Amino acid sequence: MSGHRCPWPGCQRWVTASQWGCRDHWFALPPTLRRAIGRAYREGLRQGIHPSDLYWRCHRAAIAYAKEASHGRD
Repeated sequence: MSGHRCPWPGCQRWVTASQWGCRDHWFALPPTLRRAIGRAYREGLRQGIHPSDLYWRCHRAAIAYAKEASHGRD
């Protein structure tokens, strides 16, 4: 299976290559970030260039949000 670990800090769950993160952490992101990631992912696939620069920018924004959201919960 092709996949990766959920990028949420401290999460050890594995997800498929087509998923940003595990279900719990995907839905922990604000809807605006989820929509942006989804659009960037699909656009990259249509162009045959995945991951696109736009996708990586959205991904980094989601990681920053996750780090801020989980700060102090360790």
